Amino acid sequence: MELDVRGFNLTLLKQVADEAVARLGEIPGLEDLKASTDGGNPELHIRFDRPRVAALGYNTNQLGNLIRSKVLGDVATDIQREDRSIDIRLRSNEAFRDSVRDLENLNIADGGAATIPLSAVAEVEEVTGPAEIRRADGERVATITANVVGRDL
Repeated sequence: MELDVRGFNLTLLKQVADEAVARLGEIPGLEDLKASTDGGNPELHIRFDRPRVAALGYNTNQLGNLIRSKVLGDVATDIQREDRSIDIRLRSNEAFRDSVRDLENLNIADGGAATIPLSAVAEVEEVTGPAEIRRADGERVATITANVVGRDL
């Protein structure tokens, strides 16, 4: 059996899916209940203090690109090996991007010679994101599955 719950708000969608799993679990003959919103992956959310960012002469897009560059790296060049191309990335040393605390201390230039940590203009939070985001007709969907055992569907 499959049940789809649709909505745009991921938090509310997970709450409704969890409630549906709990209520369906009370029905005799439904086993192995699972929601597609279960088992999310850890991810980091960065919430910028927009007035502070603007006071430094930046915008959130610029800082987002800077953080992505320092964490994921930028492709500086590539090496051609027979039939494949290998990207060479420049990024911060792993010791400077290994944890939430490291990311909070990541230096951001203030336009002059001084630097400031990311924590001065943003809050970094570790959260559990969705395991997957399914869509149907442009809407987010949480799919609840169950096996029917010992009774008719």
